[in-house]
Amino acid sequence: MSSQDPVTVGDHPGGLRAGALRIGDVVVMAMASSGPTQSIAVTLAVLLATVGYASFLPILICFIPMLGIAIGYQRLNAWQPSAGATYSWVGRALNPHAGFFAGWIMLMYYSVGTTSLTVPLGTYMLSFFSNSAANNPHAVAAVGTAFDLVVLVVAALGIKLSARFSWGWAIFEYGLLIGFSIAALVGIYGHSLHHTVHITSSWFTVSGAGGFSALVSGLLLAIFLYSGWDTAAYVSEEAKGKQAGPAGVTSVVILFAIYAGVVLCLQGVAPNGAMQANAANILAYVGNLIGGGGWKQVMIVAVLGGTLASLLAAIVSASRISFAMGRDRVFPRWFGEVSPTHRTPRWP
Repeated sequence: MSSQDPVTVGDHPGGLRAGALRIGDVVVMAMASSGPTQSIAVTLAVLLATVGYASFLPILICFIPMLGIAIGYQRLNAWQPSAGATYSWVGRALNPHAGFFAGWIMLMYYSVGTTSLTVPLGTYMLSFFSNSAANNPHAVAAVGTAFDLVVLVVAALGIKLSARFSWGWAIFEYGLLIGFSIAALVGIYGHSLHHTVHITSSWFTVSGAGGFSALVSGLLLAIFLYSGWDTAAYVSEEAKGKQAGPAGVTSVVILFAIYAGVVLCLQGVAPNGAMQANAANILAYVGNLIGGGGWKQVMIVAVLGGTLASLLAAIVSASRISFAMGRDRVFPRWFGEVSPTHRTPRWP
């Protein structure tokens, strides 16, 4: 199970393309896997229903152990960079059987995650043309599958192309989220928005969250928000030097800032009841309140793009895990093959 085989590791025709990613590329791909825009679209209304306006508290509490895990990943990556990451580290530090089991768990996680993104991709795209089409399961499945295939091709054409794709959407969607957050604060405290909710000290207390049991439910949602940043570890063999470890830590810190800041700003633009009534497409509702009907469509595009970037990162991560397992001969050998042209796993 040695990942130090000179034939399969490093900048060699038999291995992945070493040094292809800078630290910024790895950070953006890790954040794309977490999918901030899509995650906020899914959880904002649920957080409000669970902990009221005290959503900052579970996001902060989950950030602390998540940062500790990221630092642990950084140390493990410094010890042994591997495309298998969790699979390789568990197998070498504890037991090969435990490593094999960990690899399967991560593959299941990314496979289920990839499949689950097919439906929102089809729904968001079709909603631009017809509400009836967006509610047609066959049309949604067809469009979502088409997006899956497009993203699969991008992932297969090289890690640099995947990084550029992630950068393009990151600049657009994060800029949009930050811009809308600032506009929300200006609208709330400049009184240009009506029926808003102002920030109070109760937003930062356990009692404001509805008690300890409600806070625990909020923590489960916050954990979901952070999931996916470990993509940084799975592209470690393709990162320059040992930058994948610091990139993972950086991505967790940035995700905390984005989630805490955006949720804190956007949740007060309308009363909780109105937010719950528009929970199915809450970011589009918020965009319409702040900027008008045109911005509603822009917000839908941002969610669609964020979902695509998240799907791409999931495919990249899963293909690296299966590649490492194939290389170590615990998967069929052909999973460990690399495209000689694009230097990506031949079987993503």
